[in-house]
Amino acid sequence: MHSYVTETKDNDHPGAATGGAGNAFINHGNGTFSCIERSAGTLIPPARTLDEKSNLNAIADTLRSPASGSKAYPTKHPPRSLRMKTLIWRSATLALILSAAVLVGVIPQASAQTPPPGQPVLLGTLGACDNVVQGGPCTHTSTLVQIDPDTGALVKTIGPVGFTVNGLAWDMTTNKLYATTAVGDVSFHGLITIDPNTGQGTPVNASVNNYGLDVTPGTLGSPVHSITFDSNGNAVAWYDEFPPPTGVTDTFVTINKATGIATEFNNTGLNTGQNGLAFAKHDLLWNIDSPKLVNNVVTQTAYLLDPTNGHPLDERDVSPPTAAALGDFNPVGNQYYGLKFTVFNPTTFLVVIDLKKGTVTTLAQTVDDLHVIAFVKHLP
Repeated sequence: MHSYVTETKDNDHPGAATGGAGNAFINHGNGTFSCIERSAGTLIPPARTLDEKSNLNAIADTLRSPASGSKAYPTKHPPRSLRMKTLIWRSATLALILSAAVLVGVIPQASAQTPPPGQPVLLGTLGACDNVVQGGPCTHTSTLVQIDPDTGALVKTIGPVGFTVNGLAWDMTTNKLYATTAVGDVSFHGLITIDPNTGQGTPVNASVNNYGLDVTPGTLGSPVHSITFDSNGNAVAWYDEFPPPTGVTDTFVTINKATGIATEFNNTGLNTGQNGLAFAKHDLLWNIDSPKLVNNVVTQTAYLLDPTNGHPLDERDVSPPTAAALGDFNPVGNQYYGLKFTVFNPTTFLVVIDLKKGTVTTLAQTVDDLHVIAFVKHLP
């Protein structure tokens, strides 16, 4: 069942500041609604009816943080019952924090090389296509590795994939690691699975090349990349038009993970480059674009997309502008991790983006030739 996003106008919520953009409400299609606070990107738990929008707006206001650059809107005080529940919740939370602080002093903490059970593990692949001619045959295949998400250091080399990977994602519903391969892969261009313990890649359907899509004359196929899965196991991906024909923008695809066949949604209205597509918490789909020069000013934009067709629903600026391609959201903290690299240059940096604050942090230099990354559950 798909969700649909609608935006509330200021006249729907008199408590909003004049000229404010309002909030975005997701209609889950089952009689429930959720509210996205636009400036902070916060999703409020579902309401049962549209009549509860006003209550959601009040709760959203309590979540806004002036330090994050969010606008403060005048609202009515929440009901006494809500204030009492908030005090009780805060007291319980403080007790838990104090208990945890005591435990930290007596329980040995796991090292980065041995994550605690249940903690997400950051995997990636080394080796970009590095084709001499854009869209031509790749000159490298990929190797699966594990990366320390705190330092960017190599934890271990897992093994050769046998294909040139340009997108990596974990499907939590099947506990499988999937990847897209580069359009110039000399073995297979399509959807594969990767054994997270050996690195070995296997086509989902070896008979389906180019994701079952028509091949444009004069090209090797569609350069699908940045595969990502929502919490229900639905796969989507992206590809840039090289170069964009006049009036044509990037393409969004959904992928059937059982057959490897994709469905295209052309002309999303976005022209991205060196970008990253990934689902965040609550199945919010974000496309992190690379820095762009606009009116002599370098800016960077993160786009919130409709997961059914890839069209932008909202956007926010992030700063300082820094490339953060082919990444994923860390389930712990809900921050986006991406890669900064230059074509034909092996030097790569691990970049972290906090969409709630709108901040970009270059964490550290990471492994040379690291090309894609994805968070998975703790490996056995």
